[in-house]
Amino acid sequence: MIIKYSPVARKKLAQMKKTIGSDKVGIIVKAISDLKFNPLKCPSVERMLGISSRYYFLHIEHNYIFYRIEPVSYTHLRAHETG
Repeated sequence: MIIKYSPVARKKLAQMKKTIGSDKVGIIVKAISDLKFNPLKCPSVERMLGISSRYYFLHIEHNYIFYRIEPVSYTHLRAHETG
């Protein structure tokens, strides 16, 4: 699984480093990175709130991180392995 951050997420992480520090942001980034191994470990927004949504959320260090899982083609994955 490939984890991609949106431009907004990158900007917010940079802002968080300034306000809460690199150590705390490192914990958050590590938790996000661990989703590669079990992307469905977090509850879905749909299940928790009863609204139709493709998003899941991760609660870490007093922050909610919303994410979605998008299918990636085998060809796309191979391009990342060889690129």
